[in-house]
Amino acid sequence: MVKVPLKTKIKLVERVDEQAAHYTPDFCYYRDGKYIIEEVKSKGTALARDYPLRRKLIKQLIARHNQSVGSEEWVFNEIKSV
Repeated sequence: MVKVPLKTKIKLVERVDEQAAHYTPDFCYYRDGKYIIEEVKSKGTALARDYPLRRKLIKQLIARHNQSVGSEEWVFNEIKSV
């Protein structure tokens, strides 16, 4: 009988648990063949810490989509209430 050492693997896994981010606009509709996304914000919400970042991210997503299809298919409108 011959003793053979077993090879074992050490596997290190780094995992970052983050919750998925979801964006839900206030209004969405089609007009003249374009998908209109409208966001209505009060002064308080517009000044919230995270809102400028969320606005930039959705505008970037829309710009990427429009660039990939070659036309302005999606339109983002921001309406600020007084």
